[in-house]
Amino acid sequence: KFMGYLNKFLGDIPSKDCAKGGKAAYNAAVNRTPSDQESPVQTVHASYFMTFHTVCRTSQEYTAALQQARQISANISATLGVEVFPYSYFYVFYEQYLTLVHEASINLGLCGAAIFVVSFILMGFSVSSALITLVTVVMIVVDIMGVMYFWSISFNAISLVNLVMAVGISVEFCAHIVRKFSISTKPTRIDRAKE
Repeated sequence: KFMGYLNKFLGDIPSKDCAKGGKAAYNAAVNRTPSDQESPVQTVHASYFMTFHTVCRTSQEYTAALQQARQISANISATLGVEVFPYSYFYVFYEQYLTLVHEASINLGLCGAAIFVVSFILMGFSVSSALITLVTVVMIVVDIMGVMYFWSISFNAISLVNLVMAVGISVEFCAHIVRKFSISTKPTRIDRAKE
């Protein structure tokens, strides 16, 4: 009985007499199996419906809207027993903000580990040289993040890529200076630094 009314609703054009006709808004939103002689009953395979957010202006508002939409979808899925998921054009971009800090920590942590291991091997198994290189690179990254804050550069995927590239560039210069200092034959540290 529901499917019969559903077909009428989805085929009804809104008019002055009945503004609730569903053809304009929902006809393409419901994916049904066509009825045939073997199976005269139609079933709904998939459907979508529109919801609305309040106006979002900042990244924090968009991220909060995405998280709330996911929570509402999870509640609907649990209630109906079917999979419901939210989708919007801006979700594709703001998805990155949900995991960005975690991914940045992993990326920069892996870079730091690689810097230490490679510096340790290439500096002649010197722990102090590897640590000095690593600490210097960490200070450079912290300085870059501070400049990003003062220049109001938002932390997103592009700035994370730039931070990782800055790690690569800074390790090159730091490693050369540490290597030159460590292999110098001058008697004092001041003389080695001058060289």
